[in-house]
Amino acid sequence: MTEKDSTQKIVSVAQQVEQKETLAIQYTIEMRNMLKDMPVREEIREFLFKVWAEVLAVAAVRKGPQHKDTLMLKKSATDLVWSASAKPNRADRARVIQDLPNLLLRLRSGMALLAMAPSEQDTHIKTVSDTLADAFLSKTQAIPQAKIDAMAQRLGNLEDFVSEDGLGDLPLDAESIEMMLGIDASAIEVVGNGGSRPTAAMMAWGTRAAVGFVVHSGP
Repeated sequence: MTEKDSTQKIVSVAQQVEQKETLAIQYTIEMRNMLKDMPVREEIREFLFKVWAEVLAVAAVRKGPQHKDTLMLKKSATDLVWSASAKPNRADRARVIQDLPNLLLRLRSGMALLAMAPSEQDTHIKTVSDTLADAFLSKTQAIPQAKIDAMAQRLGNLEDFVSEDGLGDLPLDAESIEMMLGIDASAIEVVGNGGSRPTAAMMAWGTRAAVGFVVHSGP
């Protein structure tokens, strides 16, 4: 079967989809870790985790992780983080104003890779623009340039940090479930380690339950 051209194309597409999904999760995890201790607004975090991680994954699969276009999109992530931080320095404010049109253009080009509708792109661009405008005059803590540089370096060579076995084990928590399945996991309570052990009767009931049956707890 694998010798037929049509079958080879199907296998290739399936492999690319799997690779894209794996990279999207990896980019999301890494950006969450990078931004964990940075004063980055929630709107920017949401955009990076739910939109830009997939943009980077698609670009990496289509053109390669070190292609100039992919590297440009990676740099756009750090440029966005820097632009959305407080700007107490007049020179930094001038730089944001000068670079903003190009940054928004790069964000649009990235979203176009996802075949995102123009109206949806406009919604994201408005959210980003409003957040940047608010941050422009913010008196909150600025992000040190050293942290921005470190983020850019790691994101630019992220593939070097991914093991051959892929992502390894993800933590079993609501955040991981939301990231992998794209659902709102805020109402899901996950018991990983600890808690009471199930009784023999509960184990027997679980064995009889149909696949996909959801257990609800509480009133």
